[in-house]
Amino acid sequence: MQGSYHGVNTSVSARVWYNTPMQILIKNGRVLDAGCVGEQYAKRTTSPASGLDAVCDVAVAEGRVCGLGESAAASLAPDKPCRVIEAAGLWVTPGFVDLHVHLREPGQTHKETLESGARAAAAGGFTTVCCMPNTEPVADSVETIRYIAERAREKGGGVNILPVASITVGQRGEELVPMEALVRAGACAFSEDGKSVANENLMREAFRRAAALNVPIFSHCEDKNIAKDGVVSPGAARRFGLSPIPPEAESAIVERDILLARGIENARLHICHVSAARSVELIKKYQNELLTAEVCPHHFSLCDGDIKSDDGNYKMNPPLQSAADRAVLLEGLRDGVLPIIATDHAPHALNEKTRVWRIPLLV
Repeated sequence: MQGSYHGVNTSVSARVWYNTPMQILIKNGRVLDAGCVGEQYAKRTTSPASGLDAVCDVAVAEGRVCGLGESAAASLAPDKPCRVIEAAGLWVTPGFVDLHVHLREPGQTHKETLESGARAAAAGGFTTVCCMPNTEPVADSVETIRYIAERAREKGGGVNILPVASITVGQRGEELVPMEALVRAGACAFSEDGKSVANENLMREAFRRAAALNVPIFSHCEDKNIAKDGVVSPGAARRFGLSPIPPEAESAIVERDILLARGIENARLHICHVSAARSVELIKKYQNELLTAEVCPHHFSLCDGDIKSDDGNYKMNPPLQSAADRAVLLEGLRDGVLPIIATDHAPHALNEKTRVWRIPLLV
């Protein structure tokens, strides 16, 4: 997702302009949707996508755009250091926002830390990321949310790391977390991440409380009664003798959560990693300003036909769907039904990834 406007980066500069007092002049890059600058920039009320597409210069001071075009250099203080980056042939964009990442801290720092995750984000041009709550311990308490928020400020290197809290205590689906206290501590949203809240009454109450706090619910839509112990799409399951995850496992909860949210005034629902055509149809049917949805690069770039063997590298949740599903995802990107691309960045240690061949369901 594009549009944080915390600064401007290019593929060569994203790693260097954070945490530095120097000014930066980015020259001759192709500037895409950079928006307005100066007083208009600070007061902008329109979409970040201004439609600008031009080769020009961009000036950055104190981490913010201060000049654009032929006069960009003149907006910089002549008595202060300035790094000049030649960006000919490169794109210059607003900072990207990733609504769905797993940064593994606390509890799984052998996979990644908040610091290393922030560095990776900056290297890719991301200035804001929302980190999911499946940490150890689960991000379900004021203490854990504060730890993530404070650690992110210390180690984030200029990248905004926004913690997402779990919906239920321990992600067990039995008791709602203290939502108001968690928002005060820094939670930007709530998600059961990696699973759905099976209890509909509990989920309805979660929507009610989140709406009162004006924060969204991020929903991982998966009915485990349908998915069971599946690992791949039905098409791939038939080819390799594996257990399937029917696409209805996703679309059933997509529809349920949409209807639950629609029954609560001002309830905001964001649907994570949409993969199935039926899910897109439902989102389009009920589309409004309180309903958003994301799609991941792997789901719109690959399909289950790309799986040529029972290769564990293709194991993901939700699974790669059919070519027909993929075509609908691409259409959803084009027509705005799926306006957000999120990565679902989820690092694992190398030894954990090499063990995937010995997972029984992949044998």
